[in-house]
Amino acid sequence: MLDTLAMVDDIKPTSYIAREERRGRPLPTRESSIGKHWRMIDLWARARASGHEVRPIPKPMAWRDHPLSHFEEMEAHRIVGLQRRSLSLTDKRLLREKEIVDAAGTASEFAPICGVYFLVELDRVVYVGQSTNIAMRLTGHSGKKYSKVVYIECARERLDALESLYIYLLQPPLNGGGNRGVAAPMSLSALLDADLPAMTG
Repeated sequence: MLDTLAMVDDIKPTSYIAREERRGRPLPTRESSIGKHWRMIDLWARARASGHEVRPIPKPMAWRDHPLSHFEEMEAHRIVGLQRRSLSLTDKRLLREKEIVDAAGTASEFAPICGVYFLVELDRVVYVGQSTNIAMRLTGHSGKKYSKVVYIECARERLDALESLYIYLLQPPLNGGGNRGVAAPMSLSALLDADLPAMTG
């Protein structure tokens, strides 16, 4: 099924998965009545983290009246997975980039709180980070180009999970980027599959 949806660089997803297995880095699998299979979201996360491009395969002519392209379907699947995980961990949905940008203020406004923060430049979140003291942590970002900051308070034990959710959702250019893909504290597979208790307070 994956081979009909996308290509990883110029190879089929099943070839990419086999190559990762030969390198000792197998992708997570699911078992069903028809055997072993892989999720597109796991393939997408591994390929992007390794600096590979995942491109949708154009649909056959008969499918072109479908309202979503393959890329949009993959993107929707990714976002839904992240939103469900956020709800299970925090009982709150992830904010859209525009909501974050609209709420951003200057760094001088922030108290020394624990949470996940967003560096904003123009209409874009350019970096997502975390700290137990956001005001202090922001002093270490003098080399990054940003004009505003916004934060979400978060319990210390959930910092890695919440920061990772937002990094995978927003794909900020200063969180890795380039040929390495995004860098987050937790892999997407671990984030979606880990048995983490819901956040309280």
